[in-house]
Parts: sequence; C-alpha cells; structure tokens
Amino acid sequence: MTFDEWMKELNKVLTSCTGGITYHDLPDADYRGYFDDGISVRNAIRDFVWDDWVEFEPLQYLLEDYLSVTEES
Repeated sequence: MTFDEWMKELNKVLTSCTGGITYHDLPDADYRGYFDDGISVRNAIRDFVWDDWVEFEPLQYLLEDYLSVTEES
C-alpha cells in the first residue's frame, strides 16, 4: 500500500464514522510517521485520537466505538 492509498483509507474510516469529517478537518497528526512505521490505519487512528486530540473528547469516543464495532464484524 502506498502512502496515498493509506491516506485514502484513513479518510474512508474517518468519514464513515463521523458523517463526513476528514483528516483535513482535524488537528495535525504525524500521518507519514504512522505509515512509515507500518501502523495500520485503525491503530493510527487510535493512537492519534487518544494522544493528540485530547481536546476532542466526544470524537475520541465516537471513533473508538466505531473502530470496536467494525473490528467485531
């Protein structure tokens, strides 16, 4: 997977669970670093949501709930 493909997947997951919010709408995160380290999109979201977006608590819980549900299916 290329970095561009990884970012498209990131946006797909974000927009699926937030009703249209993309990474452009959110605080910066080291997306390239996550990709270069081989971290999956879902694990990267978990990391930056809980580490970098502490001021967005409702979004943290929304994304965590979504990621938990989609992993179970």
